[in-house]
Amino acid sequence: MAGFSWKWLIGLIAVVLKPLLKAMTPTIEGEMEKALLGVYKAALATPNPIDDLAMKFILDIVDIDVPE
Repeated sequence: MAGFSWKWLIGLIAVVLKPLLKAMTPTIEGEMEKALLGVYKAALATPNPIDDLAMKFILDIVDIDVPE
């Protein structure tokens, strides 16, 4: 697939998704944050480091701080 760029796709997702998420009501935004952080914690409990990486990536796209 000539000319395909993951960086372009990720940038597009971020540009579209971030404003959409910021337009959500605080209740839904909070629930989504809790759910994604729960999945992140579950990813940390698996032996697969790709799980951790994928969830950090998703949290970064939606501007949720990754817990230390």
